[in-house]
Amino acid sequence: MRKAFPLILSLTAVGLLAAGCGDPKIEIRGLKLVRPRLSEPTARDVEKFIGQFLDQMATASPLPAASRVTRGCRVMIDFVGTMDGQPFPGGTASGYSIVLGAGQMIPGFEEGVVGMRTGETKEIKVTFPKGYQEASLAGKPASFRVTLRGAETLKRPALTDELASRVSQGQITTVSRLKEAIKAQLRQTFQQQAEQALRSQAAEQLLALWPRKPRQKTVKEELDRMVQQQLSQASQRGSGPAQGGPDAEALRKADLPLVEKSVRFAEMMTAIAKQQNIVVTDLEVEQLAARLAQSQGQSPDVFLDYLRKNKLLDSLRRRLTEDKVMELVIQQAQITEEGKTAPGR
Repeated sequence: MRKAFPLILSLTAVGLLAAGCGDPKIEIRGLKLVRPRLSEPTARDVEKFIGQFLDQMATASPLPAASRVTRGCRVMIDFVGTMDGQPFPGGTASGYSIVLGAGQMIPGFEEGVVGMRTGETKEIKVTFPKGYQEASLAGKPASFRVTLRGAETLKRPALTDELASRVSQGQITTVSRLKEAIKAQLRQTFQQQAEQALRSQAAEQLLALWPRKPRQKTVKEELDRMVQQQLSQASQRGSGPAQGGPDAEALRKADLPLVEKSVRFAEMMTAIAKQQNIVVTDLEVEQLAARLAQSQGQSPDVFLDYLRKNKLLDSLRRRLTEDKVMELVIQQAQITEEGKTAPGR
């Protein structure tokens, strides 16, 4: 599981769920949240970021199957994570690619993979960081059953002014200015992660107040879709069931907690939006689509037409609705800065 990568609770395919009549009401005001302390990006953070994009540009060579993987190798792995013997949301993946030592995963995970050989399976025990963005996992021990599917050695290109100019499309001409730009980008990323941590805390507290179980029909539909997508992607990467990867039953078992939580969360968000008279207009959906298109270098009109044809606009509407609900919840929350005592204590 990636370090500091937030668990996405909302549904990816079923879109905005219809609120039923007589939905229970929950008090959204006064949640007690802790805002993580913002740290300034360090030179080490910048170097790590540079290392990650140099890894992406590196020339790869297959590592012999008999050789043990070392720091700097890019590996493809399958893993199934459990807590107290039970799978947990987001803890399973097939054909997952990481560079060992790059700090992409939570502490202890990459170190546990070092020394493995292709085809080997190993149990790796880790503890999620206390400040992990998914509040339900923060500070908890977990066990990952990891299978190494393949590995490559990487030869990175040299970091030069010419490379800085090339990766920035001529906007940055020196390595020192590239580092300054990366530091500014990391500062913004840290801010976004702190805000996401607040949202994750709020989501967990709201779910604790929401009394309804998720609609099982929706759970089944989303679980079927997710498992089929994972199987298809795993087969394309050569790590499907036929190659010894997780089969449909294993994936369903691992994905079920995440899907149930996602469906329950989406149903709750829809009900809260209705109760709070939160509305997302067609214009707001189109504006979000245009921003997404521009960020990907696509024509907004072409992208919007694609979303309409594939009936994906509802997913954008759900995203905007969720953002508005969470903005309202956080505005009305009691927020304490990390390391400080809450008022009244």
